[in-house]
Amino acid sequence: MLGATLAGPTLAVAGNGFAPIWKHVKSKLSKPGTINRAKNPVDWTRLKNLPADFADGVDDAGAGGGLGAITVRTENNPIPGGQAHNSKYVLDYVEMFCEPGEIALSGNGYFGGNTLNGGTPGDDDDLEVFIAGTFRTDDGMGNQGYRVWGGNDSGSQRNLIVQVVCMAA
Repeated sequence: MLGATLAGPTLAVAGNGFAPIWKHVKSKLSKPGTINRAKNPVDWTRLKNLPADFADGVDDAGAGGGLGAITVRTENNPIPGGQAHNSKYVLDYVEMFCEPGEIALSGNGYFGGNTLNGGTPGDDDDLEVFIAGTFRTDDGMGNQGYRVWGGNDSGSQRNLIVQVVCMAA
């Protein structure tokens, strides 16, 4: 019991901090023992109720810790720009899903192109598009993916792009 361990023979005295207590506790927590023993201190070799595959002291269950193949899946949706600078954004979304047998690790969205209106990067036209949100979703058949909502008021069509990082399960 941790309370009993902390109430051991060494007490902290003003001026010497918790070093004496830590020394006492550390020695109790680092001693190896028998798995599932009722009075185990906190130590990997003395944890209670471990699954049988771990209780033998060897983590050899399953196929190992290797990762499956990673694939970045991309989709785009051209969004019309309406009349530039009138604050009437055209809103739409684009979504992409992983293939069956893959899981979605992450997703992101952005508008494509080095410049949005053919001008210099950073022109005020670049400010006429925005990402409204990126959401994890599925296609109703168990395939995971992401949906990205965006708005365009640049006066020109812009490509809203979603990228999903998928890993083979």
